[in-house]
Amino acid sequence: MLAIYQLKKWSVGIGSDYEAFNEQFLEDFEDTSRDRELTRLSDGSAKFIRYFVYSEYHLIKERQYTLSPSIRIGSFKTKTSFEGESNFGNRFFWQVGLTNQISLSKRLTLVIRPEYKKMTIKPKVRANFNEKHEIKSFGLTTGLRYSISIKGQVND
Repeated sequence: MLAIYQLKKWSVGIGSDYEAFNEQFLEDFEDTSRDRELTRLSDGSAKFIRYFVYSEYHLIKERQYTLSPSIRIGSFKTKTSFEGESNFGNRFFWQVGLTNQISLSKRLTLVIRPEYKKMTIKPKVRANFNEKHEIKSFGLTTGLRYSISIKGQVND
């Protein structure tokens, strides 16, 4: 992720991430019906590359630890063996989480974030106006952030 604007308590930026699900089936349903059916999604894996803008508000900011509610909004690309993937049109997602950052060194930070995510795919050609694919998940993301100082950036 790249922080474009950063103050002591708030940051806004852009980013990208990669995720792989080990799912073979999607549950299909229509908004106007309670009928649900399983559709084979892939041979066992679905991969997502997401591009987003994000914002974090630093609720707690101490020397070695930062706790920040966060939101990400953006689009994504998919890679599955789903036969209908060529009909995927607009792909949009939003995600909310609670970012925990633990400083490991001056520039390296461990990130642990419980998060809820909703990804929506609207087909190019739809059987009805409301047709869409939604993937909702709650998970725990972990990773590392490496900070690069830029002259003029606000640091504390």
